[in-house]
Amino acid sequence: MRSAECGVRSKGPFERRTEARRGAQPRSVFARRSAPGLSLIEVVLAAALLAIAAVPIITAILRATDLAREIELRTATTLLAQQEMETAMAAAAKDFSANVGRNSKDLGGGYLATIAQNVQGLTKTVTVQAGFDKNHDGFLSNTEVLVTLATIVADPGSTG
Repeated sequence: MRSAECGVRSKGPFERRTEARRGAQPRSVFARRSAPGLSLIEVVLAAALLAIAAVPIITAILRATDLAREIELRTATTLLAQQEMETAMAAAAKDFSANVGRNSKDLGGGYLATIAQNVQGLTKTVTVQAGFDKNHDGFLSNTEVLVTLATIVADPGSTG
């Protein structure tokens, strides 16, 4: 198939000479062409910008994960502390003279509670401290306490 039949017309020797006389530069084999696509420097710059933008996003995701874990620990600890407080209050209401205090009571799942009482005449102050045993030593240290609840229970036999 000839080039004229495909619709492509090649320049003849006369046309090439005419262009050269008008000042047009003939195309060299080494002439730079404007090709579509991205250069290497553009790709490297885009990757660098993406990496710079990704660092704060990844940091925020990691911080959010840590906060979610902390919230989960505090919520579970609060629920367990409330249960222990209700148990201690019920025991004190049933038998006011009974000692409801406990030291590092295992609540399951790594959670511990310390229940203290302070009797003052006809009232008893019950304090429940609960937390997660992070160092797995079986004791609730001050740094592991997440929730502290306190209430005052009156001697039911003192009401007239």
